Parts: sequence; structure tokens; C-alpha cells
Amino acid sequence: MLKQWYLKIHGWLAVIFSVPLAILVFTGLVLSVEPVVQYNNIENGTLTAEEIGKYLAKYDPEGKARGLNHRTYENTLVIDGAGPEGEVEIDLLTRAPAVDDGSWSMSEFFRANRRLHEHVTIANLELTVVSTYVMLVLIALGILMGLPRILNTVSGWHKAVSWFLLPLLILSPLTGIFIATGVSMNVTAAPPIARTQPLPVAEAVRIIGQSQDLSRLIWLRQRGGRQMVRMWDGQEARAYAVTKEGLLPLQRNIARGIHEGNIFGIWTGIAMIITSLGFMLLMGTGLWLFFRKQYRKFQNKKARAARAAATNPAE
Repeated sequence: MLKQWYLKIHGWLAVIFSVPLAILVFTGLVLSVEPVVQYNNIENGTLTAEEIGKYLAKYDPEGKARGLNHRTYENTLVIDGAGPEGEVEIDLLTRAPAVDDGSWSMSEFFRANRRLHEHVTIANLELTVVSTYVMLVLIALGILMGLPRILNTVSGWHKAVSWFLLPLLILSPLTGIFIATGVSMNVTAAPPIARTQPLPVAEAVRIIGQSQDLSRLIWLRQRGGRQMVRMWDGQEARAYAVTKEGLLPLQRNIARGIHEGNIFGIWTGIAMIITSLGFMLLMGTGLWLFFRKQYRKFQNKKARAARAAATNPAE
């Protein structure tokens, strides 16, 4: 009896939140690809502090730049806060400003999906966090329904994906909730790092270049009153505070690293891609099963009404 109620609640919750859940799942799939293509396009030794220093001297002579963005999958370096338009994008193949052909770049596609993923808004309601909790409730209801019989049917595929990918399916929304609530999943306290006036970008680049290969740079920006840099350290995206004394590693945010797929090796990113594809398959098969059931109930109701009319014809 309880299983039937779990199934009913599971179905209606999935239908009611189908639109925000679909947005979360699709944008999550797109964003899980980003760290994979970013890491796979790194060419060690191809970007140096001296080269970046020349770009800064040429395109930001007044030293107004606030940060850098390195997009390995586009072979571009963006200087934020420089130039008449607020940023200068440099093509690292031609060593000249990138030409805007009017088409949507891969980085713009990723950026648009990130905004949508972090702020799913429908009818002026922010539904990102609520929908993520609903996702966890749907998973919990599926578990409560017990181990299924797995057959070669749509229902069987739905059950097989949900159980075989269960750890990943739980981890993705759970880490999303942790990010929203400020839980990092670290077991050690963050080392105290004094907040000082952010260093000029050119100075920060020089300091980073003393110990790091800038080809592995992801971004350099000002956060919380200090200059921070994020780089690929091995196969992990690590954040450091840039100080006059050098780079100070910041505490890992394990929840964010798992959710974004850029921690514990590039396989985390691949696992997140598989997770997103699993969620898409679950949504598709789940909605198909729900509406097929509702259609059959409607057809049975019509058939019963027709039989009743045939056995009790109006006089």
C-alpha cells in the first residue's frame, strides 16, 4: 500500500517540477563538459608570464585590469577591465585581439548555461534550490519503493538507470545543496590568510609564473579583498591566494569540486557527464511512464462508462 503512495507522489512531483528539473539537468550536462574540454586542451609551456606581461603592457598600459580568464578550448586569454569595452580578448594562436564574427562562442554558451543553472527562475520564482531538494526527495522515494525487477522495457530501463547510477545521482544534487548552504565537505579548518589590498594583475602574473606553468591558468580575479588564482594542479582545479610572498593554497571546496567535476582527477568530470545523461534518461522515461499510465486510466474510465451505458440504456 505504501509503495503505491510513494509511486504516486514520485510521479506527481516529477511532473509538477518537470520544467525546472529539465533546465537543471540540461544545463548541468553542458557545464559538466566544460572542465573536461578545458583540461584536455591544455598545452604545457605555451603561455608564460613574460608573454602575458607583454599583453598587459600593450592593452592595459594604465594598469586598470582586474583579472584574467584563460580559455584553453578557444585558445584565448581575456583581460578583464581593460580596453574601451571593459575587456580585451586575445587570440593565443595569432597573438592579436580576437575577431568577433558575431557567432556564439563556446565560452558564451557555457556562461549562459551557468547563469541559467544557478538561477532557474519561473514566474519570478527562484527554483534552483527548491528543485534540487525535490530531486533528492524523488531519489528517496525511489529507494523506498525497494529493489525492482529489471526487464527490457521502458520501466525496466528507468529502474536500471536509477539503481546502477544511484551513488552518482545522490551525489550531484546533494553537493549542489552543500554549495548553496556553504558546506564545503572539508574535514580540516581553512588556514588563516590575511586579506590585503589585491596586487596589480601584472605583479600577480609575475609571482604566479615563478612557481607555476601559466598554460594551466583558469582565471585570476579579485575576491574577498585579495587576488586569487585558479589553476590546474595535476588533474585538479586548485585555488590560491596571490601574495607578495608567493602563492598560498586555499582550502579545497570538495563539494564544489565534485559538483563541477574538476576535483579528484578528470574522471570526476566524466562521472558528472554520465550523471547528467542518467538524469535526462530518467526524466524522459519517467514522464513517458507517468503520462502513459494516466492515458490508460482515462481509456479504462471511458470503457467502463461505455459498458455502463450499454447495460443500462436510457429509456
